[in-house]
Amino acid sequence: MKIIDKLEYPWDTYAALQEAEDKITTVGHRERAGDDKLNVVLESIAKGTLPVETEVAQKQLVNLEVNRQKKYRNREIILARWANTYITEYYKQKDMVSAVEIDEQVESVRLTADHQEWRILWALACDRSYASVAKDENLTETVLKARVSRLRSRLKQELSHYN
Repeated sequence: MKIIDKLEYPWDTYAALQEAEDKITTVGHRERAGDDKLNVVLESIAKGTLPVETEVAQKQLVNLEVNRQKKYRNREIILARWANTYITEYYKQKDMVSAVEIDEQVESVRLTADHQEWRILWALACDRSYASVAKDENLTETVLKARVSRLRSRLKQELSHYN
């Protein structure tokens, strides 16, 4: 027989809630609501305001939990939006100069490479495989790799002023 089985109301209710909380392995809006429910039970016991009838108390606790889950879920959504906006704005400001520099470098590569070379570089930059790019360009994969290697060496030399 467990200790919880020997407890009387309201302590049996609190012990059952505590036992359920002990099994939690994640933290989210449901878990925060459970913590609030435990705190409200303790406060109600201390103040003598916990309903005497267990069915009424259970209904109040379920309503409280639903309310608090919604509250914490909404907070999580607001915080996620705010954090995402903040991070995005921070990096926009911080990296504005870097973005301009990168745009200029990419434009220089585009202007230095001929049309086919640019098409190949762009395809590879978009994570296409050498095999698929070689097929599109009517080349063997070995020839494509050699061309890309020579192209990169040439571009490094011609665009060395960016380093």
